[in-house]
Amino acid sequence: MTDAERTIPYSQSPPPSDIVQNFGQLLESLEESDVEFEVEGEIFAAHKLVIAARSPVFKAQLFGAFKDQNTKCIRVEDMKAPVFKALLHYLYWDVFPDVEESFSLNSKWAKTMMS
Repeated sequence: MTDAERTIPYSQSPPPSDIVQNFGQLLESLEESDVEFEVEGEIFAAHKLVIAARSPVFKAQLFGAFKDQNTKCIRVEDMKAPVFKALLHYLYWDVFPDVEESFSLNSKWAKTMMS
């Protein structure tokens, strides 16, 4: 008997994946967050493993050989707070947020995000 013949067929398909929604809800709830980012005086809570899995830059910053000394609160100096918020949204939801909702369309930051 081959391996294929030993395989028991399932009569039901697995449910569709909702992992993106699960990660998005994790960001919104802030449940078990373990890192904070300070951007323009605003604090954003996140999860090290999620952002490290989604970004090689964050992975190096949080877990690499040259990781920051303080990985509980990381100051981001070269980014505006709304742009960082949009970045976190993308890392968790795998889509960019609605630009009109997140930024004023007259803002140079909105134009940067759209280009």
